Amino acid sequence: MIISFKSFNIIMLFSIALYIFSCTPDKEDEPVPTTNPKLRFVADWTCSEVSRRDQPAQPFQIHLLNGNGDTLIMENCYAVGFNKKSTLVVSGDNIRFAPNNQQISTGIFMKSGQGNLINSNTIKMTYIIDDGNPVLDTVDATFSK
Repeated sequence: MIISFKSFNIIMLFSIALYIFSCTPDKEDEPVPTTNPKLRFVADWTCSEVSRRDQPAQPFQIHLLNGNGDTLIMENCYAVGFNKKSTLVVSGDNIRFAPNNQQISTGIFMKSGQGNLINSNTIKMTYIIDDGNPVLDTVDATFSK
């Protein structure tokens, strides 16, 4: 029996491919996370706010605390004090103030705001504050650990 060069090449390629793919280990199932992904946000953060209306504020601390269900509680948002709290809702890597128009201090309202977890050490948010001035304060904030 004579095998042509073309047939020999096809058989060799098939044999090599069969060898390579048969030696590949089976992928193991990835472990299912046992912790709530919302807890990635829960921490003490340093907030750097850049106002589109006012001069940038000095960095200050905020606390993100675990709330009920998919909610978080933020203390010291907009540097109004740790006894002032606002509510946020987490969905995956996204975070938003909910409900809109929360009163975070006397005469100061969180009109709306949202952001996302960039990595385990950084959250970026944009929010709109009504503090009684004729122009609302739009703030870009970076929270870092």
